[in-house]
Amino acid sequence: LTGGGAMHGRRIELGIMKKALLVTIVCFVIPGFFTLMLTGVRQPSQEADIGRNGRVRIDAGKSVTDIGVDDYIAGVLASRLEYGSEPELIKTQAVMIRTQIYRAMKDSFSVDDDELAMTYISKKERMKLWQGDYEANESLIEDCTAAVSQLVMRCNNELIDCPYTYITAGRTRSMSDGAMPWLKQAECPDDSSTEQYISIKYISNQDFVKLCSKKFAPVTEAASSGLSKDAPLETVQIVERDRSDYVNRIKVGNIVISGEEFADALGLASPCFFIEDVSRNTLGAGNASGDIRITVRGSGSGYGLSINQAEVMARQGSGYDEILKYFFNGISIENL
Repeated sequence: LTGGGAMHGRRIELGIMKKALLVTIVCFVIPGFFTLMLTGVRQPSQEADIGRNGRVRIDAGKSVTDIGVDDYIAGVLASRLEYGSEPELIKTQAVMIRTQIYRAMKDSFSVDDDELAMTYISKKERMKLWQGDYEANESLIEDCTAAVSQLVMRCNNELIDCPYTYITAGRTRSMSDGAMPWLKQAECPDDSSTEQYISIKYISNQDFVKLCSKKFAPVTEAASSGLSKDAPLETVQIVERDRSDYVNRIKVGNIVISGEEFADALGLASPCFFIEDVSRNTLGAGNASGDIRITVRGSGSGYGLSINQAEVMARQGSGYDEILKYFFNGISIENL
């Protein structure tokens, strides 16, 4: 076309483009806008809903947001950066986080954040938290995540549950019932040299009885926990320890509970604890700090990977794959 014919053709082309744009706005933008206005829920973005990459749904109370798995991993890694900034340690955790996410997703490729029990920090929160270090930290996390993109851990063709602990009591714990064969005992010699390895808690007999009665006594028998008020440790007995010295079961008055339950109730750093009656010292005088002393080793459950030991290994040149295979037994690291 030439002259007026070309101009007429161009007007037709522009008219078609305008109509196409109007259709796009009506079909996609406006529905999303009204959904957000009426429900407070933002529809999943295209990036967050890409096939096998999956998405994580975060409920912030007033709104629900779907984000891609890689973005979620970055936010979780940000919350753990204080544990150590060695690149191989960050890669190690990225593989663990991705494995946990897809294990929870199963075949749906979608999971709610609260099912994962992880701490996630949004990009906006990271900018506020890191301020001048934001660019460097963000770049480090992005590079490490990209280096192990799509990698997960499997044992016997099953995506594994991969817990971690900050500092062990000297070695990690194996799962005694064999339900998770990948959780094996691994020596962690560098954990015992950290400042946080030992913590001590003092508590009076009265407070001990009060706390245990409140936490552990059956509701119908709250007044009779079975604990001696004047000498409660006479009615407390550690029933079983595992090979790593963690308490599996402890009898408190009339009931038997797990070491984890006892540690959680008393605010102990780990279930590897030792209880002593220090109400009287060698001179026969009372102890000003408390009647009971609880000495605790390590920080965390003791299962899975030791963050502190893994950081030392990374610093000494171990790669993420070596670290993972050191702590998790019989695993394969492979693409999703």
